[in-house]
Amino acid sequence: MNQNKLIVISPYPPRNSLHGSKYSAIASYAKNTINSIRKSNQKTQFIVIADILDEKEIYKENGDIVCRVWRRNSPSIFFEILKIILQNAKSKKVLFEFEFGMFGGNKILILIAPFFLLLLRILGKEVYLVNHSFISSSQEVSVQLEIGKSRFIMRFYDIGLKILYLLLVRISDKTIVFEESMKSNMVKSLKVSRDKIVVIPHGVEDNRKIIDKALAREKLNIPQDEFIILCFGFLIWYKGSDWLIDTFSDLSTKGEISSKIRLIMAGDFSKIHRKDKIYQKYVVETENKLRRSREHIEFTGFIPEDRIDLYFSAADLIILPHRVLISASGPFSFAISHKKPFILSSALNGYALNKDFRTSMHVNNIHEDEVFFDGRGEKDLGKLINYYYSRPESLKKLSNLSVNLLSERAWFRIGRKYYETIF
Repeated sequence: MNQNKLIVISPYPPRNSLHGSKYSAIASYAKNTINSIRKSNQKTQFIVIADILDEKEIYKENGDIVCRVWRRNSPSIFFEILKIILQNAKSKKVLFEFEFGMFGGNKILILIAPFFLLLLRILGKEVYLVNHSFISSSQEVSVQLEIGKSRFIMRFYDIGLKILYLLLVRISDKTIVFEESMKSNMVKSLKVSRDKIVVIPHGVEDNRKIIDKALAREKLNIPQDEFIILCFGFLIWYKGSDWLIDTFSDLSTKGEISSKIRLIMAGDFSKIHRKDKIYQKYVVETENKLRRSREHIEFTGFIPEDRIDLYFSAADLIILPHRVLISASGPFSFAISHKKPFILSSALNGYALNKDFRTSMHVNNIHEDEVFFDGRGEKDLGKLINYYYSRPESLKKLSNLSVNLLSERAWFRIGRKYYETIF
């Protein structure tokens, strides 16, 4: 019996878990991708070359071979990955889940990545790059990198980013991105053929456990009469975590939103960037903001996998306050999975370029100003929060947007697109 084989290089969740990784959100994405491709073709066998959690180990899980052989920030990362690839010489196809922090904070390792992919091509492998983020200009993240005061350094970063992405895309057989806006930006910036880049939307789990809101709140000790806004995921500058804390606290303190409205920051600071001095400074400043705002804002820390559904089920509204669109959002997919209403910062209006998003907004008669708020000032956010707090019928209409997107982005559909692209 002929069997399709696929090598997957990615961070990966702990054994028998899906969202148990404390280091990388792409760990769960990689596992969902594997599971969904398997549903499209049961004959596919996967060899996952994953990050070490405690110690090196190789084991079987759901028929897949998981090789935990590379450690973040280690100079031997690519050597360890290559050893497994050479041991599986008959496996010709490689899926590489790429994001900047996947190998830790050592930026040199990211610079080596394109040349490693070139080596794989020389060895006769087909390489499929899943590009989880795209930074077209360092200006987008200049504050996070603390390079905004030097035009020379920003120019240096811009050239480096362009060369890095250009090499990755040209060396790979296909590059997979999640948003039409990301594809358009890459084609324009890198001057590459549109045929080299494939858009496959971020998959949505259609089997999440949706718990009765009252019961979920009881288990989480959340008052039943409060209006809960949930911001889920790692706290970091480009996601606007600190901006949201400041803005929501100001709105509450000034009485511009009801005292019955509460924000839950459900997530923790990124462990990948913990050793980065710039991020350490951000963590200290944001923790201080949270302490000052605890009357209006709850900070949960890391959410274990078995409590994710509780928080989404307990929420009235999901918010994504991103400062910049450089990647698709796992928390956004969770909102869709739980059929929750959501509001997004104007930085994410590129999401509306995807056909399924545009169609769903049209079907539900939802205008962009009912979904997107200005992520630079508090007035627009306060107006939108009050709008949905006082209009349950509008909140229900917004929920229908998630319902429609869930139908289009369910993982079994996404898995079929991956299978067709790779095989």
